[in-house]
Amino acid sequence: MGQASPSVWPGLNKLWKSIDARNPASQDLIASLAKFTRNLVAAVPDNQTKAFENEPLIRDILFAYTSYYTSQDESNYRATILLIQSISNTVTGNEALLTRFWDTWMKVPENLSIILRLLGSPDTRTILSALVLILNCVHGSVERSALFSTTRLGLRIIITILDRMVSLHDVEELSDGGQAFEIGYSIFSRLIDFGLLPDLYTQISVENEIITPHQTVLLKLLDSHLQTARLTVDMCQQLCPMIASTFFDLGEYSISAIDKAIPNVSSPASAPPSLTSSSAPTPTPEVQPTNGELDMLLPSVCEALVLMTQCLVTFALTSEDEELDFPIGDNPKDFLNAATVEEGVGMAEIVINVDYSSQGLLQRFERLLPRVMYGRPVDLSTLPLSPGVGHQTHPASASTAPPKVSSTDNEGSVKAGFGYVKRDLVRLLGVLCAGEKVVQDRVRVCGGIPVVMNLCVVDERNPYLREHAIFTLHNLLEGNAENQNLMDQIRPLPRSPS
Repeated sequence: MGQASPSVWPGLNKLWKSIDARNPASQDLIASLAKFTRNLVAAVPDNQTKAFENEPLIRDILFAYTSYYTSQDESNYRATILLIQSISNTVTGNEALLTRFWDTWMKVPENLSIILRLLGSPDTRTILSALVLILNCVHGSVERSALFSTTRLGLRIIITILDRMVSLHDVEELSDGGQAFEIGYSIFSRLIDFGLLPDLYTQISVENEIITPHQTVLLKLLDSHLQTARLTVDMCQQLCPMIASTFFDLGEYSISAIDKAIPNVSSPASAPPSLTSSSAPTPTPEVQPTNGELDMLLPSVCEALVLMTQCLVTFALTSEDEELDFPIGDNPKDFLNAATVEEGVGMAEIVINVDYSSQGLLQRFERLLPRVMYGRPVDLSTLPLSPGVGHQTHPASASTAPPKVSSTDNEGSVKAGFGYVKRDLVRLLGVLCAGEKVVQDRVRVCGGIPVVMNLCVVDERNPYLREHAIFTLHNLLEGNAENQNLMDQIRPLPRSPS
């Protein structure tokens, strides 16, 4: 039909030019014309080229239909969706038109961006149609995708999509909202595959903020993508440095924040033991209860720390994939074990003992987050293998209600962001030291074996903590006589009388 004689295009072009979007009587004509154009151009390059001449006219109508007051009128939704679909079919599959269209739409001022206006619609089907259009534009093109991180409007669109995905996360899977969430996820999967996530993560940061809500959502999408995607050597090499650096940043921030919440948490300085030493580490002196100030960002930091830890575990395990041809000595596990935040302080030291004189993440979280065994808080000083743990500053509650965190709130429950942090940290340690004697020795030197033994217990806030700690302990001892000798010398502390 689009190529018949006489041609249909002069009449269509005349109709598009004659439409007045401000006239309510034109609504049915707009919807019908958009539907006809949508069906006429689908997968027909010649028709797409002819229809693209009307793109500025359609853009103007969409701009009128996405104004605030017009977008609140439900009677306009059908025409809006059909207009989006007509543009989407006009450019999809046609590289030349896609490039022209995307360059035009991504280089307008933010207040004139139709994409932003569509994503802000109260209608879920309109959002779904807009996301499909975006996905079609970025599919298969690194250059078009890169505009998200290199333009101000692109970053604003990314943030808006992240907001929409948060609001659509819990909707029914087969609903319009559920489909919109899946399309949004597909967009970010493309960006991750193209190696654009590190730049996006940096670009959406906020000055003087260690983590933002949008960065957390981005990390959740990354973690989910890594669990389902077929990882490649390039993807590992692009993402590992960013993830390792972020892990160190979050870890150092957590250490500083917990030290402020529980002053004097660090043990007195002591010289690092020799790598051949078989003596057990000196127990840490008890810390007296204090009323410190808990950083309100700490739950969010811990949530992000858990996500980063899960990503690190995924990459470390990928090193064992025989189908991936990593350069010798340059697989993700080797990279992560060699990564340091400063000389002599790598991931094992951050998790166990930062500089051989102060406790690492696991001990600090043990103090901040007392174990919950079978629904009740437990005084760690009464448990075996707990040298110098001391009394707890913030006893946990079995309640699942959101906590009220303050400097004097010692009885409130802990925010959900603290969940799984100890479990995933000890799991990461176990994966990194598996079959790696150098890392096993590093963990022993900074006093990690008693720390891991001390985690072989039930903690309802950290499901399967005991199992992961036992597995980590196995990996620390396997093939390492020095670690085995040290283990033999450690004896459980007697329980205090109840």
